[in-house]
Amino acid sequence: MKEEFECHSAKRILVIGDAGRGKTTFANHIARACERPVLSLDDVFWKRKYTIVEDESLALGRVRQMFAKDAWIVEGTSRLLAQEGFDRAEVIFYFKHRSLLWQLMHLIWRYVRKHDSKFSELCALLVHTVYKRYQIGYERGQKSWQELLGPYESKVTAVESFDQVRKLMGKQ
Repeated sequence: MKEEFECHSAKRILVIGDAGRGKTTFANHIARACERPVLSLDDVFWKRKYTIVEDESLALGRVRQMFAKDAWIVEGTSRLLAQEGFDRAEVIFYFKHRSLLWQLMHLIWRYVRKHDSKFSELCALLVHTVYKRYQIGYERGQKSWQELLGPYESKVTAVESFDQVRKLMGKQ
């Protein structure tokens, strides 16, 4: 596990993985520290939070513009959009929950604590999370993060705990 992330180690940073793992917090922390723009794939992917998906060509066009820049931090859970940046990313942080139950509990806890979304959005996110984890419903046939990241293993750092997130942020 890498120690605290240092800005000089990469100009193009991709922070991807499971919902509720700390990707946004980490990406915003390093964006401030490194003075780089950050783009949330979730803001691009969802036309209406967790319920209506943006037009695919519009979303892909927007992320391709960001990935074409010299320096960026991009974070999110959309595999479709994230894989557009795999080749150009110098570092890929893959944030994952070890179990679905822990992930769902954390998403509910975050909702109760922050109240930054509607209850209906939380319910949609929980359903979306289950579909994504088990590749059912509209996620059927989609490749998992592990399958997509295989060819890029040399630049991937797996982050599986909040302690690891804190360590990368230099807060431990």
